[in-house]
Parts: sequence; structure tokens; C-alpha cells
Amino acid sequence: QTTLEPLLDRAIRPDFVPALDYHEISTRFYEGLPALPGVTLVAEAKAHLEKMGIDVLAVPADLSKFDQIPGLAGKVLEHFGRIDILLNNAGATWGAKAEDYPFDAWMKVINLNVNGMFFLTQEVGKRCFIPQKSGKVIVTASIAGLRGNPPEMGTIAYNASKGADVNFVRALASEWGRYNINVNAICPGFF
Repeated sequence: QTTLEPLLDRAIRPDFVPALDYHEISTRFYEGLPALPGVTLVAEAKAHLEKMGIDVLAVPADLSKFDQIPGLAGKVLEHFGRIDILLNNAGATWGAKAEDYPFDAWMKVINLNVNGMFFLTQEVGKRCFIPQKSGKVIVTASIAGLRGNPPEMGTIAYNASKGADVNFVRALASEWGRYNINVNAICPGFF
């Protein structure tokens, strides 16, 4: 059992990451919206881990605002001195028929699920993983990136973004393998 299994039970299945010892938790955060479930979960997880004597740094960030990404990585590095594991778990979706899909909704999903994930991985890779010649990148993709959904779901941007995530992992694993950096995806299904 990992030190975070109670937290992981609420976030992702712990059997996918059986031996990780996470010290950094970040979440997407919107100012002015006080009771977001993700923010509450982070506060609960932080308190839980601190009771166990684990040094925790929670850094609120909106990964769709790319200019925040260097600061996020910088705060973690300042606090812990290094990053060994990056779990890309932030994500968004929007439901609409393809022919009626709003431009802003498309951009919201693609910017967070693809662009934010890429720029955060790039930042951590350049600043940490490549120089230290080791690291682990875990991307939460989806089975929606491997196949279509039932037509009534109307999640074309989500499916497209998760397909991009799956192929991002394939390409980056090939490119960064020479640095002893492991890049993997988890593809949860419907729950």
C-alpha cells in the first residue's frame, strides 16, 4: 500500500501507480469560485499527508494559462530541489454535436488537455528530467482517445485531445528514452 492510497482511491486507481511517493500536488484553480471539488480534495490530501509527516506543497495553477507553467515548476523546484515524477492529470471536456461545437469550447478543451500538458512536460523536462538524465512522465489519457464514443455523447474535442495525448506519449517516449525518461499513459474508461 502506498502512502497516498487513500488519496489515490479518490482520484485514480492506485494499482496503476503502486510504488510512487508523491510530494507535490497541484490543481487547476479558479479565483472567485470558493467550493470547487478539486480545491477541496487538494486541501484534504495535503492535510492527510502532513499528518503522516510528509512534506507537501500545493500549488494552485491554471495550466491553460501557459504563462503560469514556469512559475509552477519553479515553486516546486524551489521547495523540493528536484522533480522526479510528473503526473499530467488536469483535463476538461465539453459536450456538443460536432456541427454545433463552439470555438471557445474547442479551444478550452484542447488548450488544457493538449497544450497545457505539453508545455508543463516540456518545462519539467528541460529543467529537471533531461539534465538529471532520469524522470517519469505519466499522462492521464482516456479510452476516448483510442476510439469514438456513442453518438449521443458529443465529445469530439475531448476525444481528439485524448487521441493527441496518446500519440504525444508515444512520440515523447521515443524521443526522451535516450535520457532514461519513462513516458507512459493511463487510459481510464467510463466510471
